[in-house]
Amino acid sequence: MKISQFDPRDYDYFPPDGEQLNGDARDKPPKFPLIAWNNIEFNPNEEWRVDKVLPRIGLAAFYGGPGTVKTFVLIDLFRRIACGGLWGGRDVEPGPVVYIAAEGGGGIKKRIKGLKKFIAEQNLPANIPFYLITVAPNFGTGEDDRVELIQCIEALGIQPAAIGIDTAAQSLGGADENGQGMAQLVINGTALFNYFKCLVVFVHHVPLSDDKRLRGGTNLIGALDVSILLEREKGSMTASLTVMKLKDEDDFQKFTVHLTRIVVCSDKKGREVSTLVVESVEPGAIEGSKAPQPKSIPRGQRLLIAVVSQALSEDETVKTIRPYADGPLIKAVPDDAVRRRYYARLAEKARPGEPPQKLADRQRQAFYTAVKEALNATILIACEQDETRFLWLP
Repeated sequence: MKISQFDPRDYDYFPPDGEQLNGDARDKPPKFPLIAWNNIEFNPNEEWRVDKVLPRIGLAAFYGGPGTVKTFVLIDLFRRIACGGLWGGRDVEPGPVVYIAAEGGGGIKKRIKGLKKFIAEQNLPANIPFYLITVAPNFGTGEDDRVELIQCIEALGIQPAAIGIDTAAQSLGGADENGQGMAQLVINGTALFNYFKCLVVFVHHVPLSDDKRLRGGTNLIGALDVSILLEREKGSMTASLTVMKLKDEDDFQKFTVHLTRIVVCSDKKGREVSTLVVESVEPGAIEGSKAPQPKSIPRGQRLLIAVVSQALSEDETVKTIRPYADGPLIKAVPDDAVRRRYYARLAEKARPGEPPQKLADRQRQAFYTAVKEALNATILIACEQDETRFLWLP
């Protein structure tokens, strides 16, 4: 299946002086096409998949803590994209969807069965272009699985409007989500949406230290076109959904998700098997709730976190360690490597007549203060191994 057509009339393209294009070269689209000023156009009717919430093309994340019904909400959203209509009072442009259940297919099949029953009871379209994959791709250590995924989708002859990846952590192939693994995940997600000209949505988690931000390194949040936080009180049949980041539009849009429990079937012992489904999504906040406010982080700590993130991605001294006996392997960077980078970025200058040692003392004090405050705020983690202190992000 050919995903896109090249029309040379859209471009102003000229070969180098004295060079003629043969037939094959003339038919082949240039790798870096030049679009003339008069041909640069924007169609506002092709910007949104869900009006003013989710773009047609780009990278998104639905994230939250345990029990915040992230999967239920995204399955329902993808069902609505597959058939069109409204979501949260917003128009939805329809198109085929691919949902990758990287955490296993058993649980998600029960949830989809429940959603099918709910749809039937509402007399809604039953046969919709919704495709499920229950094998976790490895998007954290290379591009082979991305290439094979594209081939599998094209083999069906479909042009997906949206691809869901649930979850980001389970699609890393064991790579470190605080470093290169997350960077590679972003590369693969970006390549997917560019190839299919579609929306790619990750399901992700929050760290223990902060229930308002995405877990892992800064690579993902920086690449996102939209991030959406889900929150829910334990046992509640409502959840709140907050647009935390949306390029070129208003952040902190609020929606309320209403859940209902539906009996899917009975097992061989006659016991009812049930699951939650999303009954409706309405614009506006749950009564009495407020838009979550990001935590204010002092400048010194912000600089430190940026330096640690950069060091984890680039520094040759990064080491894979197991900080806790029963814990996972993580990538961490020695304290010395972070300190060198921090000093270089601090932009501290010697005061008139100040000895160099005084400047060094002030730099050292600024660094250790930033580290201490970041550790106390649990936005940075440290441990000692082999007489070296290692740092990493939660």
